Amino acid sequence: MKDVSVLLVALMLIVGGLFGIDAYLNPIVNGNTPAAVIEAISERQVYQEAEGYVIDVVYPFTRNGNVSKDIEEYMDAQVESFKAFASARESIEFPYELFIRTELYSFEPDIVSFKFTFSVDTGGPSPSQTVATRVYDFRSGELIAFDNIFIGASALESVASVVSAKLLARVDELGLSEGWALDGVEPVLANFENFVLSGTKIVFFFEPYKIAPYAEGVQAVSVSIDNLADVIRKDFLNRI
Repeated sequence: MKDVSVLLVALMLIVGGLFGIDAYLNPIVNGNTPAAVIEAISERQVYQEAEGYVIDVVYPFTRNGNVSKDIEEYMDAQVESFKAFASARESIEFPYELFIRTELYSFEPDIVSFKFTFSVDTGGPSPSQTVATRVYDFRSGELIAFDNIFIGASALESVASVVSAKLLARVDELGLSEGWALDGVEPVLANFENFVLSGTKIVFFFEPYKIAPYAEGVQAVSVSIDNLADVIRKDFLNRI
């Protein structure tokens, strides 16, 4: 493992071609990110090559020991799982490739979100793409999950309703049917676990095929916190 800061220029030139999507200078710092948050976060890289795989993972390292430990354990698990998957083939004709890149989002100085984009190339027509998110309270170093923000049995229904309305306004743009869009945002927790908190919004991410054709890529739907205030925990609202 090495500090990726010495490789940033090279990564900017090569990642776009290797990753199959936009080149990243990671983590991407959004315009609303406070300077204190930027200063508290750096990067680390895992790069490994073997007969069966090529792995290039860039992930955040923070001044909060609990947050960094959780992220590192999460990334280690992804790497080891992929290595086992790529090495288990009876015949290895070419290496499978795993690339993970990170985007940083800030909600307020003590709540920071990371979106991890996974690109896996197993020799198909194009790499498969998935996303995962992790939201942290920097005061405690703990993960913030859906249930830490929303409360009540109606929370999922409220979120699904708001997100559905936004998607239905985009069906022509995305080239999908209403049924396809709505199937992917049914009020079940699995559909809304990938989110970040950014500015005054909560942004939900949906993988390719979930609500739109693969060619449209990962989809994001932003919802103002104010639009969901009725089902958000009071202690969370008080931090805004």
